[in-house]
Amino acid sequence: MSGDIHALSGAYAVDAVDDVERVAFERHLAQCDTCTAEVESLRAAAGQLAQISLAGPPPSLRASILAEIDTVRPAPPVVSLSAHRRERARRRPASLLAAAAALVLVGGVGATVWHPWESSDSSQVAEAPSGAAQRVIDAADAKTFTETTDDGVTLTVTHSRSLDRSVLSASGLAPLSDEQVYELWLEQDGELVAAGFLKDPTSATVLQGDSTTAALAGVTIEPAGGSTEPSMNNLIGTVPLGNA
Repeated sequence: MSGDIHALSGAYAVDAVDDVERVAFERHLAQCDTCTAEVESLRAAAGQLAQISLAGPPPSLRASILAEIDTVRPAPPVVSLSAHRRERARRRPASLLAAAAALVLVGGVGATVWHPWESSDSSQVAEAPSGAAQRVIDAADAKTFTETTDDGVTLTVTHSRSLDRSVLSASGLAPLSDEQVYELWLEQDGELVAAGFLKDPTSATVLQGDSTTAALAGVTIEPAGGSTEPSMNNLIGTVPLGNA
């Protein structure tokens, strides 16, 4: 039985007390006007509840809910960020080891392994472009050629015959949209041959191809992905290499 006999008023009103509690509470009711009034109020409310009949939902409710389903965007599942990171960390070692094992070039003791955390650009795996460009610039026989166009674009080419490489940088070039690129060219036997892309005009970029026999280097604007032949109407400028 509850230590506070006043708390039995609700249970007594709906006949939810045992015989001991009923006897004790009825003795209390004879002396407590507050509990007597509360029991009478609760019994009156219980009587009114008994007269209430359950009503089903209106027929239009189901149709209304079904019509709204297509317009409601479900919320995304709640994912713990820490759990997601732990799962990624758990999967990463196996995937990295598998990628490294698949790219081991079998060549005896001197086998070369590609590391997954390095750049996917094959030229950068062998030698970073900035390092290759610096080698050309620092070469003992390096020669620099500069041309400024009528539009104020300055093209600078540094050529090393001993390294058979040239690097090109530019200033004054306008930014291009994602649909266009600055493509590099070397003139071989009177024809311009594709020699890579000028991704960062402010940095020296190594020209691809044989620059020892090239007469000049040039830059054009081409569609994204480059062209097999230069768009001469989009020619930025050319720089003689002194090989002619």
